[in-house]
Amino acid sequence: MSKPEVECITLEGKIKKVPRDRLILRPAAYAIIVQNGKILLVKMRHSGKFHLPGGGVQKGERLEETLKRETWEETGIEIAVERFAHFEEAFFYYDPSKRAYHGLHFYFICRPKTLDLLADDQVNDGSAEQPRWVEIRDLHPADFQIHGDIILKLCTQTAEQKMKTFFTISPDDVRIAYDTCGAGPAIMLLHGGGSNRQDWHEGGYVERLRNDFKVITVDLRGHGESEWLTDPACYSTEKMGQDLLSVADACGVEQFTIWGFSFGGNVGRYLAARSERVARMVLIGTRLGNRVAGEWRKDAEEFRKHWEPIVRAQMGSDLKGTFDPGLLSQEDQDELKRRELPGKYVPALLAWSGAMLAWEVIGPADLRCPTLWLFGSENQNALDSYKKYEEEIKGSRVQVHIIEGFTHMQEFEEIDRVFPIMLAFSKA
Repeated sequence: MSKPEVECITLEGKIKKVPRDRLILRPAAYAIIVQNGKILLVKMRHSGKFHLPGGGVQKGERLEETLKRETWEETGIEIAVERFAHFEEAFFYYDPSKRAYHGLHFYFICRPKTLDLLADDQVNDGSAEQPRWVEIRDLHPADFQIHGDIILKLCTQTAEQKMKTFFTISPDDVRIAYDTCGAGPAIMLLHGGGSNRQDWHEGGYVERLRNDFKVITVDLRGHGESEWLTDPACYSTEKMGQDLLSVADACGVEQFTIWGFSFGGNVGRYLAARSERVARMVLIGTRLGNRVAGEWRKDAEEFRKHWEPIVRAQMGSDLKGTFDPGLLSQEDQDELKRRELPGKYVPALLAWSGAMLAWEVIGPADLRCPTLWLFGSENQNALDSYKKYEEEIKGSRVQVHIIEGFTHMQEFEEIDRVFPIMLAFSKA
């Protein structure tokens, strides 16, 4: 009697029948890493087809350890594992080794902690090469070595969950972009200066909050997909606060908690000082008192001194013309790269940074709602402000949490440390 056979898929996509007793059981973990509408993929050396970063589980290794190791070896980036997404079986024949496998494939949604990919000649893997960020919309199931339809469905769902843009119009006719997901008490997330609301998605905050809260992420005016304005008068604290209330109205929310990082915290604190609609406030890495002081103020003033004449030379004194970053000197283009600023963003940055220098003082006693002020011990800007207001805080609604050794960026990026603190405060 012939032995029972199983149909396996070869690297070329052909069917090869293999005796069942020759199959090797192979558990494997694969990472779905989506960012800005792109997915991180590698190519199979022997077929040229795309595959997700990941691979076989080694003895004594947990699935999460496999994901991190394989992704590092194949792409050079570090990841954080967010959640399990899907399980699928596969019978495949690996031609180079002439072995047949019964694959147990575990798919996980992950986020990148670093972004620099390995060069092609640096990939430390026998079967994968050429790590690339690939536009999801350009992919087809046939582009993948295996499970292409499943992988595309998972990454498309992940991209849609991260951000679907809505718009509302503020009272001064400025278009404000936002997205929302989840259900429950509302939390509004405000990003740092020069960035956008995607930070909260890519940083893993939205995914962690969406099961318990209605999560609203906003592009502050002059940022992201919201309107970019070149007049500093458009960036008053009253107008920026009204933007947030307009978004809340569009979401059908009366009261909400604000989590604001850096510049976002500064914008949010003015609304928390003026409106009863802010139920709670989490200030992350910002300062109280003057918005900009010390070295930060000096840097802002020097930036404006250098860039304002350049922008006005292109756009005209009324700033109604166009600005072409391609016309900048190589030195100026290099400076923008150092600051990680898109050149097209400079006119709006000049406007809101100029307005910010004149924003009024907000102290602990001005905040109407319970407020968590969270910052790292290495954030000198926030620490100086804390020392100034230490006595006033005792009689206010502000509670302080200082994380030893954290820099300003770690206050946001080290989500495993800061998230539990902010979540406990927001649920209290």
